[in-house]
Amino acid sequence: MALRLLLAAPYLLFASGPPVLVVAAAVFVASVGFVATLPLQEQLLALTPDPVRGQVQGVESAGRMTWQSIGAAIAGGVAQQLTPSTTITAIAAVSVAITVVSRDDSVRCQGE
Repeated sequence: MALRLLLAAPYLLFASGPPVLVVAAAVFVASVGFVATLPLQEQLLALTPDPVRGQVQGVESAGRMTWQSIGAAIAGGVAQQLTPSTTITAIAAVSVAITVVSRDDSVRCQGE
């Protein structure tokens, strides 16, 4: 959970208009959060029968990239109306909220 929050939480710093070095450090720290996807992929593979693991990984990857693209398009649309720092902060807040709300689902899946 903490690593998944790390994906978006550092971007909340953009609300305060920090200096460039702080922004660079926040983006670096947020990038470390991508490590959170590895246990999720391992869990998916553990639940997938051997004969279809390749297809399942392909579908998961395509779905993840599709939703990342949709998120980027939404962020771009929001950025047309707001300042960059406000947009980054708002999208980060939504991402943190989704991560917290979806926590129950991932915990439930791990228990099964």
